[in-house]
Amino acid sequence: MWLILALSAALIWGLDYVIAQKVFERNISPITLLSVQMALGAIALTLVGFYKGIWQRDFLLLFENSSARLYTSLAIVGFIVANVLIAFSIKGRNAVLAGIVEISYPLFIVLFSWLLFGTTYLSGATLVGALLIAAGVLLIQFSA
Repeated sequence: MWLILALSAALIWGLDYVIAQKVFERNISPITLLSVQMALGAIALTLVGFYKGIWQRDFLLLFENSSARLYTSLAIVGFIVANVLIAFSIKGRNAVLAGIVEISYPLFIVLFSWLLFGTTYLSGATLVGALLIAAGVLLIQFSA
């Protein structure tokens, strides 16, 4: 099931990048698009969270657990900054190149998992995949 969810997310992200490029070509700012996306997303997810009782439970956990507050705050900042950076990258070049280069983020997941938490999930296959991602980014950089 996780694989279907991940591929579905990739499919929707791909569509979102292409549509965002069209929005930016019409001189709409990345800031405007992102703020509308995030505001409407916040409303929709808040309603779902209240309906399912998730908000009440999670806010209690956040109130009681300082490390949960810290990690949640860092995740929020990272989400916002990364979305702003990729939006401006799409606007600055195009959705295809920005998306292909941005797909190098698994390399940084491996790096930060190891640096921050001492965990690694590398196997021979994931190492080869990481090297292929790095090679693809370098190929794009030097040929685009």
